Amino acid sequence: MPARRSDGSGSLAADVAARLRTAIMDGAFELGEALSEDLVSSAFGVSRTPVREALKTLRTQGLVEIVPKSGTYIFRPSVEQLHELCECRLRLECAAIELALGTDPERLRSTLDGLLAPMREALDAADFLRYNQLDAQFHLAFLDCCGNRYLRSAYDLIYAQISAIRVHLSVRTAGAFDESMREHHTVVELVAGRDVTGLVTVLGHHIDRAKQVYATSLQERERSSRLSRGQRIRNKLSL
Repeated sequence: MPARRSDGSGSLAADVAARLRTAIMDGAFELGEALSEDLVSSAFGVSRTPVREALKTLRTQGLVEIVPKSGTYIFRPSVEQLHELCECRLRLECAAIELALGTDPERLRSTLDGLLAPMREALDAADFLRYNQLDAQFHLAFLDCCGNRYLRSAYDLIYAQISAIRVHLSVRTAGAFDESMREHHTVVELVAGRDVTGLVTVLGHHIDRAKQVYATSLQERERSSRLSRGQRIRNKLSL
């Protein structure tokens, strides 16, 4: 779909960057996938200049890696980077939810509670992309309600990466999603009770479990990528 036309290349580049960012967050591109400037330019119906600027913006957000004389690639974190991202996420979310409870607890509770039913509906419809989007909104609400713009800006630095990782590396089983939903319900109950200690404990468990799942999925992908095509097919067929 062509990008929205604009009077300046700067705003056009921003539009291209925003749409690529959303696509990366939603898992439209594989982790580590090559991103051709020419193909992106053609897809958006724009010149390479705004695309090049858009990719530079995405690089500052940690979403792409630009390799000289090679090309541009969607980010692909190492296990160590995954651990660091999740640790940073936990620190920021715990700080934000404590501030939100002191600033506007009813707004936080109402926002989180309003997301539970749509999340359940997405799971019942097996719409896992929608569930992941709502899951991201649930955690982002901590920052939106905390009343600290700098904490919110810090979270923005990792938000898109975490969203993309959630889409690609989460385990899609009924048991995993049911446990996720239980934990989200528990968070809402603890927010209603203004239990900071309980929230820190639940968030720690929730994010640590996600970290372990992501790391295992990433390692499995790396092992699979080293197999021959024939070996991968045999593995998929359990032969």
